[in-house]
Amino acid sequence: MGSLDFLDSSEYQIYNRRLAGHLHSINAAIFLSELINREKYHRERKDTFLQNDGKDWFFYTIEKGVERLAMSRKEQDTAIKILEKHKFIKKTQKGLPAKRYFWVNEEEILSLYGLQKKSPSLSRGGKLDVTNSTNCTVEKGQTTPLKKDPGHNNIKNPNKNPKKETSRNCVALSEASFRLVDLLSSLILENCPKAKNPDRDKWARDIDRMNRIDGYSFEEIETLIRFSQQDEFWQGNILSTAKLRKQATQLSLKMKKSDFKTQKAKKEEKNYDEMKEFAKYWVNKSPPGTAFYYSEKVVLKINGDIHQLFYSENGFKEQLKNGMRKLGVAR
Repeated sequence: MGSLDFLDSSEYQIYNRRLAGHLHSINAAIFLSELINREKYHRERKDTFLQNDGKDWFFYTIEKGVERLAMSRKEQDTAIKILEKHKFIKKTQKGLPAKRYFWVNEEEILSLYGLQKKSPSLSRGGKLDVTNSTNCTVEKGQTTPLKKDPGHNNIKNPNKNPKKETSRNCVALSEASFRLVDLLSSLILENCPKAKNPDRDKWARDIDRMNRIDGYSFEEIETLIRFSQQDEFWQGNILSTAKLRKQATQLSLKMKKSDFKTQKAKKEEKNYDEMKEFAKYWVNKSPPGTAFYYSEKVVLKINGDIHQLFYSENGFKEQLKNGMRKLGVAR
């Protein structure tokens, strides 16, 4: 069924059908589900809360909404207005540059289901989880009902299989996630040629969660991967994306202490200076008016044609030597 992988659940966004019907908007239901997820995420991490009027406010950027929900700014603004109209959320702007902060009105949302705050009937920890009640998936405006939980007015019992989440695979995996999977796999194989090939989808899911849930950018994840596979200790321990995610905090601390980024920058700077010295040597040997070196490149005049060779280009040395051969300087 490999050819039908594009139709699996990872390409769908989940929403609560009862909530969407009440709001008369699928986008608003999806956006509220996302805000509840992010509020839970920040609360578990005990960070990024703004205290105002005795309430905990958390930030959620427009860019994150575009990335995670594929909603444009206009679509997000419309969803927010609907949710504010129903008093399900409040929004404010704080800081420089200004960030969007949200507060989720748990009591108002629970009242829709005839429940009170901290009722165990809706979700783990007394928090409303709109992804666990009469859910549908949506892709390009089409809806397909998921399994309903019999009884309890179609509201899922949190004490039954609490570790299973209907929406665990409902986020499309990005190309960046797969690119980082391939990077880690290739670096592991360099260190250990007998290492097994990874389950790319499973590994990409771990990368996605590092970005989407843990808050690491793809650039930061790439840096962690490269550091883990050049460090003698960590290259024997980080042999999967699951282990990378688990040890990300420790890796970050170790990388900071070892000044990994600075070392990399110094190496690149050293190579750059080496290219400049190489260029200077050959330009000084060339006939007058045929070769010139600058801070970033060498310019050659060969048979009336102008050639620019940049120090940062791969194969710079060989290209320069070929140019010098044409000028009759090198053999």
